[in-house]
Amino acid sequence: MPDRTDSAPSSEVLGPWPQVTNLTRLYDHGMPWCVNAGGHPDSGADGHPDSNRHIPTDECRTPSAFLDGAAAELHGPAVGLELYAATSYRFGAPRADSPRGPARLVFDFFEDVDDGLRSRFSLPLGEALLLARQIVRLVDLVTA
Repeated sequence: MPDRTDSAPSSEVLGPWPQVTNLTRLYDHGMPWCVNAGGHPDSGADGHPDSNRHIPTDECRTPSAFLDGAAAELHGPAVGLELYAATSYRFGAPRADSPRGPARLVFDFFEDVDDGLRSRFSLPLGEALLLARQIVRLVDLVTA
């Protein structure tokens, strides 16, 4: 019978991420621009992410911009819009099947936070820049 002072077994899972004990799993340090970078493991190969500080657990994201002026249709009910850039956070994922995609601009629409009704889409950063330029052009056309 083990003594109560014995340390936890090394196979223990801390938060949603499995421990990285060999090269078959990724030791992801996360992105330096992540708003949750304080939850990333320390430098080196012996830390573990902090599940209380890295939310959501599966992506690194920038600070968000919240816009309240969105509508479901031209005259429909108001919806909220959260806008941020993100990329996957892959700590502990199997190395063989976990490619990191490039950062993308994420549009997260929600009708009511209590209902949990959300829809989300993302664009590559180059396409997001093209979209921003088109938005400026359209706004200038209508307001000129």
